[in-house]
Amino acid sequence: MNHGRLGLYSFILIFFMITALSAKAELSYRVGSGMSTTTSGRRIPLAYGGIENKDYALSLSSVGYKNTLGYMSAWNLNAYALFYPDKFWWGKMQAGLGFGVFYYQEGFKNDLDDKGVTKKNYTAGPSIRVLWSLAGPIYLGLEAVYGIRPRFLSNHILLSTQDTVQLLAGVEF
Repeated sequence: MNHGRLGLYSFILIFFMITALSAKAELSYRVGSGMSTTTSGRRIPLAYGGIENKDYALSLSSVGYKNTLGYMSAWNLNAYALFYPDKFWWGKMQAGLGFGVFYYQEGFKNDLDDKGVTKKNYTAGPSIRVLWSLAGPIYLGLEAVYGIRPRFLSNHILLSTQDTVQLLAGVEF
């Protein structure tokens, strides 16, 4: 199975389903790309989409890769309540506080003849967002989820958390 294409098609399908259901609302949309801490320093661009009105926002992002020895696919879904701090230099700022969910799946082999190992993980918790509109619809931003894993109650707090941070650049329309 080609996990990269499956992820891209799922991302597009979910984005357009949300768009179709919200035709009468006064919404704006964001599309973009960026980098994520999920990839552990690998330079793999992520796909980002968002839908928002003046008070609330919903964003979805996906990042992943596939080669002969393995694959990785990660998803972030975040919901925010928005507020607007003062301008920063010449551009307007948008900030959000909310809740995010993160899902991660990875498969790898030690060599081509190996059967391989698959790992899956998820986390959910508070999320933050800061976007800076520099020139009209063009923005730079940061989204982060401080996830609390299900083992939170049975393990030490620092061993039961996982954060993901994304640096974004895109266009609002």
